[in-house]
Amino acid sequence: MPVRIDLRPDHEAKARLDRAASKLGLPLSAFVLSAALERAQYVLAQEERLLSDRDRDRVLALLDGEAPAPNRTLKKAMKRHRDLIASKRK
Repeated sequence: MPVRIDLRPDHEAKARLDRAASKLGLPLSAFVLSAALERAQYVLAQEERLLSDRDRDRVLALLDGEAPAPNRTLKKAMKRHRDLIASKRK
C-alpha cells in the first residue's frame, strides 16, 4: 500500500524539479521518487561494499603472487594456531 512522503521545497527547487520532470515527460512525483530511489540504491551499494579500492588492490596483488613476508605478529599468530589448533588434529 502506498504511503505519503511530504516534501516542502522552496520555489526555486520546485521549479527546477518541475523542469527536469517535464523534460522526461514524467509527473513531478514520479520523477522525485525515481531520483530518490536511484540515490538510495547508490548509498546502500556503497555501504554494502565489501572492500575499499585500496583493499581490493591489495587482494589482487596477493592473488598475483605479491605476498609480503610474514611479520612478527603473523608469525606469532601462526605459532599460536599450531599450538592450539593444529596439534589437536593429530
